[in-house]
Amino acid sequence: MQLNEMYDVIIVGAGPSGGMAGWKLAEKGIKILIIEKRKKIGEPVQCAEGLSLFALKENDIKPEKDFIVREMKGAKLFTSSGYFMMFPVPGYIIKRNIFDQYLAEKAREKGGEIRTSERVISITKRQNYFEVTSDKGKYYAKYIILACGPYEGIKGINFPKTRKIVAIEFRFKSNKIDDNYFHFHFGDEFKPFYGWVFFHGDVTGIGAGLYGRGNNLKPIEFLCKKYGFKINKRIKKIAGKIPFSKFPFPEDPEGIIRVGDAIGAVHPYTAGGIHGALSTAKIAAQIIIKNFEKSKINKTYYEEIKKLPIFKDSLWNKQDKLFKKTSKEWDEIGRLMHKRVYSKTPWGRAIFYLFLHPFSTFNLLFFLNLQKEFKLSENFSY
Repeated sequence: MQLNEMYDVIIVGAGPSGGMAGWKLAEKGIKILIIEKRKKIGEPVQCAEGLSLFALKENDIKPEKDFIVREMKGAKLFTSSGYFMMFPVPGYIIKRNIFDQYLAEKAREKGGEIRTSERVISITKRQNYFEVTSDKGKYYAKYIILACGPYEGIKGINFPKTRKIVAIEFRFKSNKIDDNYFHFHFGDEFKPFYGWVFFHGDVTGIGAGLYGRGNNLKPIEFLCKKYGFKINKRIKKIAGKIPFSKFPFPEDPEGIIRVGDAIGAVHPYTAGGIHGALSTAKIAAQIIIKNFEKSKINKTYYEEIKKLPIFKDSLWNKQDKLFKKTSKEWDEIGRLMHKRVYSKTPWGRAIFYLFLHPFSTFNLLFFLNLQKEFKLSENFSY
């Protein structure tokens, strides 16, 4: 092999997890190569573009004006009858393409190499290194970081089957309705997922998720009518796939680490994935840096990311029940929590309500249990 083809780490994919891993490795003098199949990093955008303040702080990223569109106070969860509860998780609407490019440029500034318009075809384990074959050449590295999503076809890599949400969002020129909270809508109209409305300033994004390939636009049509938009007047469509079931940690060859969507690092209730992508990438970089001369790092890495709240079994075990809630059940919760912070239960009202409606006991108990789970993971919600 030629000397210039040998790297310490090759990263497949230049999304937020690939850029983050490359940045943190390169700044410690690790020789890295990022291979990205797209011509331009971050484009086309396949994201609703919400990101929490905590995600940036935890990963030492300054909120630069180049990728920040507006600050948000948190989120509101609406039920079918118009009740809503508050989620005071501050954050931002970002320009996702600029954000991805920002992270990649940080990696480049620290000495990392980036190749775009190049697709990885296969990864083969040799004696003490990996051979990476793309449609443009061969490269070699001690370690591989997969930051390419959960469904990339690469020979030599097993991508477990996981349930995926197809998220579709239409963008419209903004009207008079505006808010500095993200809007999330739950109920029968949005099954099997939820609907959302994001206020970007000059545009408004209205979206929903579905399973499978069918483009069922009824949830989006419902929200368009509710917020005063005509669906045929959209100016842009955004769509992307999100892994949305508990991801089995695969037994990869020693030295291959998966980050972001490639390891299912999304919130079990919201499918928010940028924070998980950043955090798993940062952990992967730290593990490689600390254990560079050691032969086994996979186990150490997976043990570390399991500590992240988004990988808690108790959250994933409640996912199906959460999304099977009917509009009636959501209204019961909404009536109790209307205009309140989701974690501050009005106990007097709750006891009185249950006295009048004893059949609602299990629904409200489920919500109370959900409160505790979400409180531990709220910073990863978007």
